[in-house]
Amino acid sequence: MAKILYGKPVSEKIDKETFKNSTGKKIAILLPDEASSASYRRVIEKKASKLNIEVVSSADEADGVIGETTDPAKDIDCQTPENLGKLFVGTPLYKPATAEAVIQLLKYYGIELSGKNIVVIGRSTVVGKPLAHLLLEENATVTICHSKTMVISRFTKTADIIISAAGKSGLITADMVSENSIVIDVGTNFAEGKMVGDVDFDNVSKVASAISPVPGGVGPITASILLSQFTKIANQRL
Repeated sequence: MAKILYGKPVSEKIDKETFKNSTGKKIAILLPDEASSASYRRVIEKKASKLNIEVVSSADEADGVIGETTDPAKDIDCQTPENLGKLFVGTPLYKPATAEAVIQLLKYYGIELSGKNIVVIGRSTVVGKPLAHLLLEENATVTICHSKTMVISRFTKTADIIISAAGKSGLITADMVSENSIVIDVGTNFAEGKMVGDVDFDNVSKVASAISPVPGGVGPITASILLSQFTKIANQRL
């Protein structure tokens, strides 16, 4: 049975540092009106309240923005072209929170990245592409698979670490995973009213050496990374 890589202790460690300097800061959460975004919003709002960060409705009155913004200085999830460009040339103002959450989860559990063969499934600018870059910065050897990749299992079966961020439930099955591999599930999907990841957790956990759950894995860390980056930059402006 695989070791379960829970995100809660990682999140709590980050939040402890954030809390020291977060009081009085204002953040705007401008996310699309859809199920996955609504869930994400609730997590961030709950954590912001816990950290004494005020959630406001307008980007103009906020110190930072989660979601749509054209202001790179307030783009704490690193999605404007300017911030993505800075990330890829090695001078990031912020890091995409979900991608950084994966890095922090792996590091917290002492999982070595340098020299490892890592497969990232998904090529979005929110997770897949920036995550591949961050892994390269850690000296990993990275392969990106996506919807047009033929026979994904050819890559996953030989991977040391598999990270799925495709947004397709049941995508990663037990026959695609080797016994020594580590599986990180970044997928956010809804099936029968429940949040599930990309990985067939029940069966893959019987094969892999370690696996992150959904919910309870990368998700909590993502919100903590966002608010940590937000607080640091907001304080630098004072």
